[in-house]
Amino acid sequence: MAKLRAVALAGGTHGNELTGAYVVKNAQWLFRHWQHSFSITPFLANPAAFQIVRRYVDQDLNRCFGPAAPQAPTTVEQHRAREIIDQYRTMDFIIDLHTTTSYMGNTLILSRPDPVSLQIAFAVKQRLKDLKLIIWGINTAEPPILSSLLPGFTHEIGPVAQGLLDPDIFQQTLATLETVFDCIDQYNNDQLPAIDSEQVYVHHGPDYDFPRDEEGSLTGYIHRDFLHRNFEPLKKGDPLFTRFDGTEITYDGEEGLCPLFINEAAYYEKGIAFTLVKEQRWTRTDQPGFLTSDRREGGISG
Repeated sequence: MAKLRAVALAGGTHGNELTGAYVVKNAQWLFRHWQHSFSITPFLANPAAFQIVRRYVDQDLNRCFGPAAPQAPTTVEQHRAREIIDQYRTMDFIIDLHTTTSYMGNTLILSRPDPVSLQIAFAVKQRLKDLKLIIWGINTAEPPILSSLLPGFTHEIGPVAQGLLDPDIFQQTLATLETVFDCIDQYNNDQLPAIDSEQVYVHHGPDYDFPRDEEGSLTGYIHRDFLHRNFEPLKKGDPLFTRFDGTEITYDGEEGLCPLFINEAAYYEKGIAFTLVKEQRWTRTDQPGFLTSDRREGGISG
């Protein structure tokens, strides 16, 4: 396969996720001692939203790519998406840096799990044992997120509040990036270890909303015992929500599925309290770098 000579590094796709924004704004200092077999091109994805420390100005930039990218843009984010597409689509690989308010830990999200991205993600997972790999958008239309432009992935880490620069999250992001860059070097030098299989979490759905009244106002909140259960398999009867009157709402869906993005602040407006993923072991086939699984229909992340 072709070597990866030009890597795009995006931050601030959401203007209130400060970790990635400040990584790319200070890349010349943060990466000055790193030597690699490829060039790194950092860029602030949504400078207008970053300036006002908001997720977006008119609409979510991370829903403006792929088939969602209009030929005649009208919003701030549509114009910016068109600029990004024109400027970076000829690069070889992309990493988009995000944070979440959900207790998800350190994750890589692959929206287009091509052979190269999978090889590198699996190698990173081998070196960072606490890292989770999430597969999004299998057998669906091209997802409209930034990291779908090229081979690569989204780095999502949390929890951290919106508009906050947390030192531990910042340092963990840098450590993960250093590992990713090392694995790309190994790939370019034909030294990437062959990994037969790895655990991944494949988006399954459905999305669950908070309990609401007829006007759309919340009538409850995430149950305290559910808040930290990202990636933990659910059983029927597990508590999900506590209503303001003190009663509980419990799980009655397919057992063994795992919740994800529990109580993500940015998803309140989307009507999503959490979504569901399925843990699977993806295995190599005879084609080097290509992995197969029982793939289910996916959705949109980030």
